[in-house]
Amino acid sequence: MPPGFESIVVVPANGYAWGMKVTILVALCLLAFGAMAAEPAYRIVHPDGTVEFSDQPQQGSEEIDLPEAQSIHTPKTRVKSPSTPQKSEKKAHQYTDFKVLSPAQDAVLRNLQGSLTVSLSVAPQLAPKHQIVVIFDGKEAARGTALSYTLKEVYRGSHTVSAKILNERGKTLKSTAGITFHVHQFSKLYKKSN
Repeated sequence: MPPGFESIVVVPANGYAWGMKVTILVALCLLAFGAMAAEPAYRIVHPDGTVEFSDQPQQGSEEIDLPEAQSIHTPKTRVKSPSTPQKSEKKAHQYTDFKVLSPAQDAVLRNLQGSLTVSLSVAPQLAPKHQIVVIFDGKEAARGTALSYTLKEVYRGSHTVSAKILNERGKTLKSTAGITFHVHQFSKLYKKSN
């Protein structure tokens, strides 16, 4: 027991009810000390009405039974390492190769008439419920499961094309590198020479 807690004296002021509240409070404080719960406690009522609690028996004291301190036993939990996949988890489909086959990087294309075919390569083959999204000049231009897409309204200038594979929840699994190509178109003012 900590020094200075050998005995506690409670003096009632303002009657019996206040004294009982203090007595209950002191009893609860005694219960808070786990070490005290294992040892006997004694209550002494002096002739002037003061109540004293002690861990030392004195003349005229009565032993009081303190209930065992409450404790909570929680089950031990095992923390699984995040690097160890759980048995119930399905292994994600791993794509080893995904690229734009055509157009080629820095290709110069002439007279497309506004239409461009984008060809892709993926290995292993696309899994069920996965989709390919073709991105033309930073915006989605096509979506599906094919490896070839025809884009419309591709006119004169420099453009970029790329693609990404999405799973069923829309998460990107693999992306291609961006391909920059250039479209040249003859002007209506250009005259062919004979």
